[in-house]
Amino acid sequence: MSAIIPAYKRKYGGLKMIYIGDVITLLARNFKNYDLSIDEFLVLNGLLTNLNNNLNHRKTVENIAQTTSKTIEEVNSILNLLVESEKLPLDEKYMIQLDELYYALNRAEREAMSLIERIKRAKRESYQMGGYGEFPHMGMVELGVNTEKGICIQDNEGFIWNRKMMKELAHEIIEFVNHYDDEDIEKYNKGLQERKEREAERRKRELQERQKQKEEARLPVNGNIIIFKIPNGYYKFSYSTQLSVSTKIVNLKEQYGDHIQIIHSIEVHDTMKFYHQFLKKQFTNRAVDKQRNSEYDLTQEDIEFIKNEKYPSNAMEWAFGTVTTGNEESKS
Repeated sequence: MSAIIPAYKRKYGGLKMIYIGDVITLLARNFKNYDLSIDEFLVLNGLLTNLNNNLNHRKTVENIAQTTSKTIEEVNSILNLLVESEKLPLDEKYMIQLDELYYALNRAEREAMSLIERIKRAKRESYQMGGYGEFPHMGMVELGVNTEKGICIQDNEGFIWNRKMMKELAHEIIEFVNHYDDEDIEKYNKGLQERKEREAERRKRELQERQKQKEEARLPVNGNIIIFKIPNGYYKFSYSTQLSVSTKIVNLKEQYGDHIQIIHSIEVHDTMKFYHQFLKKQFTNRAVDKQRNSEYDLTQEDIEFIKNEKYPSNAMEWAFGTVTTGNEESKS
């Protein structure tokens, strides 16, 4: 069985990373479903365990023999049998195809499940992947009527279920019908309808609340703008829609130190627009750090411009709720 030994150097990849530990777990759970004898399971499990432990490749067969209490000849014979029966998939270079073994064990597990168990598992996996819309599960089927006899079951891609699955489904439907009467079904449907209505009402309220928040966010909020100078000689802008000017100044001194110099404060009509859309944009070219845009190297002319409170019309509206037209001002 020395031809298999180089397989231990294989690097696994693909759409899904398959780990040896995952394969070992699947094997232990499904070796009977995979149609393995106890001896075959022990040898294959020993092979995978040695891979997982990263043992010396030349000693792998010897290690399997020791851990399974079998001779080297017996281990080699079983490994050869697993390869011949395609239970141990190899590629053209005789390297173990761990991903194929994983998916073969996975298929064996699914095929051993009842139809109900398979649908439950498919639904659970669909939820984990993001829901029904993008990831339809096994239970999302259609009734196929384009046949000469009867009604068939088709999956979401249009393929018809095999006869065994359809017979099992028919049996489960009869079981359901024999267990529940129309009153039970009506009670369930009524409860479902009520839940759907409550959910629709909840979504409606959430939508209305979000719309209200958007509308409120567009409304002007009165506040105060403060321009101050920090000890390094640069200027900063700050605002508050909750605090008075005096309280805001106290907070600024706690944050930047008592040596800051308050240059000017303005009580404004639309705080956020004046601060973001006018003040910071107006002096972008004075920003010391263009990315942070938080400290400004203002000139004396800039300071006078701010203090005079004669701004462009849109800024005047944000500041004082007025729009200047020529020599006239009208309240907005």
